[in-house]
Amino acid sequence: MNNISSSAKLGKNVKIGNNNIIGDNVIISDNVVIGSNNKFFANNIIYDNVEIGDGNVFLDGGIIGEHPVNMDEFIDKVYNGVKIGNNNYFHYNTVVSGGTTANKTIIGDNNKISRNVYIAHDCIITNNVHIYPKVFVCGHCTLMPYSGVGVNASLRQFSVLGSYSFIGMGTPVTKNIFPYFIYAGNRYLRMNTKRVPEEFHKYEIDLKKLLESYKILSKEALNESISIYPEQINKNLRIYFKDYIL
Repeated sequence: MNNISSSAKLGKNVKIGNNNIIGDNVIISDNVVIGSNNKFFANNIIYDNVEIGDGNVFLDGGIIGEHPVNMDEFIDKVYNGVKIGNNNYFHYNTVVSGGTTANKTIIGDNNKISRNVYIAHDCIITNNVHIYPKVFVCGHCTLMPYSGVGVNASLRQFSVLGSYSFIGMGTPVTKNIFPYFIYAGNRYLRMNTKRVPEEFHKYEIDLKKLLESYKILSKEALNESISIYPEQINKNLRIYFKDYIL
């Protein structure tokens, strides 16, 4: 059974699972699919074609699936939607735009997205990502697992944050960010030991050397350098280089 406020408004072809709480003045538009055990606090707006999994929390005033904005030319209202996984936390006044193509904007599992965050169209927020207040993420960005973005930082279109990387507060990001390190003030500071598992801390110096040299290495030399690391580090580095660098 769901607990749906009498002031909530549901559109056409909305599918809702079990044990959801839908608060006052929540608007859920057409063709939305919602799983179970979600909480929607007051004044959330869920636009067309959004898919939501289980166990998510949406605090007051969020907007999910709003049509994307292109500053070069006006895009007619398009609602390609957002696909949200499980156990995500959205603080109040968070905005997530829908995709501009057949693909949806993606929010994976176990992410924490704080207040007044804007996530633009076609972004991929993978899993276990932390985004702090007043962050602006431009279109087509990818935030890989366990990465994070500090207060009031901003990411340029198509930027990629490697796994376990962290962006310092107020930092503008205009390039892809290497995994495992804190980036602030236009430079890499140190390993993100707060989130990197302790057993990997001993690789900080070697990873820093790789960070400083990978752009001048051949593909073969880069693969050899990556091969020395444990499986989990190796995997994260290969995903970063294969998909976004090489």
